Amino acid sequence: MIPLKDKERIGRLSISKGIAEFVINTGKILKLDNPNSDSRFSKEIDITNHFKTKNLICAPVKDQEGKILGNIFKDD
Repeated sequence: MIPLKDKERIGRLSISKGIAEFVINTGKILKLDNPNSDSRFSKEIDITNHFKTKNLICAPVKDQEGKILGNIFKDD
């Protein structure tokens, strides 16, 4: 989970762009079967790791009142 309060880079991911930003801003689950064709997907991680992500899912993590606390992300 990437907490909303952490606006800095965490590992190699930044919540200020791409898929995590979309999920946090909309509160919607995002499932992509070909993330490389989606403009929200950052290819930076794939390039760094010499890997091609084939699919992913990202979902918001909410508290009991529905406030978004962060997100959870899983690929391949």
